[in-house]
Amino acid sequence: MRLAVFGAGGMGATHASAYAAFGKKEHVEIAGIVSRSAPKARALAKRVNAPWFTDPQKILRDESIDAIDVTTPSGL
Repeated sequence: MRLAVFGAGGMGATHASAYAAFGKKEHVEIAGIVSRSAPKARALAKRVNAPWFTDPQKILRDESIDAIDVTTPSGL
């Protein structure tokens, strides 16, 4: 499964780390970390060995993505 994580804060980091731990064993690939904050997205993406984006449209247009995990605060 190819998935993206929207949000690079605390919950995004928790979810992305769990997905990274599944890795190839469970056929999980993090296709991208998306955040409005480039430094946060870059740092989390580096930790989980994934690409990062500040433009969510790049992920939304990617037809190879199977799931998006939205971890942003509910007010956004």
